[in-house]
Amino acid sequence: RHVACGEPFPWNLRTGAAGVQLAELGLRSWEERRWLNVPELPE
Repeated sequence: RHVACGEPFPWNLRTGAAGVQLAELGLRSWEERRWLNVPELPE
């Protein structure tokens, strides 16, 4: 949609990396049956 409308893409690489990190931690949390802290991504 952003390409067709000429709008900027709403997310960047850092936002995508945060999403992947959260998904991986969610799976690990489920496997280990415990809460996990979500660390800050490096700059």
